[in-house]
Amino acid sequence: MHVLETPVNVCFLLLIPRFVEGKIKLFKRTLAYADSMSCAYMYRDIFFKRLYAFESTSPEPVIVDLGANIGLSVVFLKRLYPRARITAVEADPHIFRFLERNAAAFGITNVRLINAAAHDCEARLGFYSEGADSGHLAEDAAASCQVQAIDTRALLEKEPVIDMLKMDIEGAEGRVLRHCAPALRRVRNMYIEYHGGACTFPLADVLRLLDEAGFDCQVQSLETPHAPLLEMRGASPRTSCAGQYHIFAVNRRQEAEG
Repeated sequence: MHVLETPVNVCFLLLIPRFVEGKIKLFKRTLAYADSMSCAYMYRDIFFKRLYAFESTSPEPVIVDLGANIGLSVVFLKRLYPRARITAVEADPHIFRFLERNAAAFGITNVRLINAAAHDCEARLGFYSEGADSGHLAEDAAASCQVQAIDTRALLEKEPVIDMLKMDIEGAEGRVLRHCAPALRRVRNMYIEYHGGACTFPLADVLRLLDEAGFDCQVQSLETPHAPLLEMRGASPRTSCAGQYHIFAVNRRQEAEG
């Protein structure tokens, strides 16, 4: 067990062996993590880059967090909107225990924690638990455990308006978005981490679906390669989008309606 007292310089986390449980001090509270590298990069993206920051006209926004991991996203969103009502879904049973611990350690209230996989139906499915931030649904041969999957569309349809939908579900995003298309019109802001190598739904189709639901989108590569046009030369349309991308989406129809 490693205990780090100064989380501001997360480079220290990168010096710690991976998959070793530890703790860091964050806002005078103790955050438990399962993997140092994952924690460092999530901390950077969430608190430094502010990838999940959004504007709400309500002091009590409704937030659905699909792929909440150890809860850094929940901590950030609750600091952004202390009265927010959050549903946080995390599939990995091992990581979910850290989410529960951190929600309790930070005294977070008005948050519903669900240990399940965001999916297009209710079922028991195979899951590969990596022990960090890359656990994902898997075929039986590659699965390390079974998890409960939930119908994400039914979850979204419980709310008349969702102020923020965050989706980081390791390759299942295309299937879930396609299933949830009728419910997306009630979403105002969305963040999606698109996993091109694992998602069977091409990036162009994801963007088309979001456009049809009324969203304006911005796409950013997680890691832009050197000479990307040269790298794309000769690649198939699918492999040319095989990397990971941030998708930021604002519902223009919701914005127009105020």
